[in-house]
Amino acid sequence: MQVPSNITPAEMREAIRLNFTLSDIWRFARGSFRLVGAFAALIVVFFIAFVHAVAQSPVDWGTLGVYLGLAALPALLILFKFRQTSGKYARAINKASMTFAIDGQGITRMHPNGVRTAVPWSALNRWREGDLVFTIGGTSNYNVISKAVLGQMQTGELRSILFAQVRGDVPGQTLGSLPTR
Repeated sequence: MQVPSNITPAEMREAIRLNFTLSDIWRFARGSFRLVGAFAALIVVFFIAFVHAVAQSPVDWGTLGVYLGLAALPALLILFKFRQTSGKYARAINKASMTFAIDGQGITRMHPNGVRTAVPWSALNRWREGDLVFTIGGTSNYNVISKAVLGQMQTGELRSILFAQVRGDVPGQTLGSLPTR
């Protein structure tokens, strides 16, 4: 089965969400040190203002709302940065314009310049299926295959290949498709 690697930013966001681990939070925090530091400082300021407001008998809801808004701003910036990053990854994958060949041996990535990279099924330890994509591989290094480029029959064929070929962490146990919600 030949599958092009074109994906949209929304599909990339889903792929990242499907493979998200707690170590990703630490990796993101290291990359966004200033933003995370500002977020932590505003949470501390909000907590102090909240304790101060509760200690007084009349609560100043306006000031409390301003502090809450300031605390929410970094969270919105983090979400914006995540959306930018996923779009950047999707553009990079589309620019590479690879084609995946999926068969009984494994996955072969075919680049336009003729380079082929074969990954046998034994080297792949898991796969995930979402509403928009399949991700095949580990949590930090995985291939993203869009369901939009597959027909319904090819989606079922790919799913059956993955169930048969990709093994989980426990020997002999298939991870298969995990729920997305």
